[in-house]
Amino acid sequence: VLSDMIEEECKTGKLYIHGFDRSQRPVMYQKPRYQNTNNHANQVKQVVYFLEREMACMDKEKGVEQHVILIDFKGYSLLNAPPMHVTREVMTVLMDRFPERLGNAFMVDAPMLFSMAWRILRPFIPKATQEKVHFVSRSGTHGRNGKM
Repeated sequence: VLSDMIEEECKTGKLYIHGFDRSQRPVMYQKPRYQNTNNHANQVKQVVYFLEREMACMDKEKGVEQHVILIDFKGYSLLNAPPMHVTREVMTVLMDRFPERLGNAFMVDAPMLFSMAWRILRPFIPKATQEKVHFVSRSGTHGRNGKM
């Protein structure tokens, strides 16, 4: 069972689904500061598992077919940053297995390290998806549409 394979990944609460946005889309929260393993294959499996759970939470009868991702970068550092190949693999999974499912992605307090990674990955992401990515901060300043 997949959930048994990712049990260790789930222990810290680094990734979970909680509630819905105003459009009734399920919201997945990611807190990279709680990264607890180096098992990159299981990290990707955990993301896929939760994306599938989000799909199951959608009320398709009411036209809900997208989800929201909120990544809270508070406490993020090189110590809990996944290798670039893992990030690319997750992006590939999102685009190939869950096309057009992203409603919005909010990057909260993204550090400069993430800014560099975003510049590398952005050209490989469809323009429509780039426009769904929003950078926000707790201080109230923000950038939109994937621009930092």
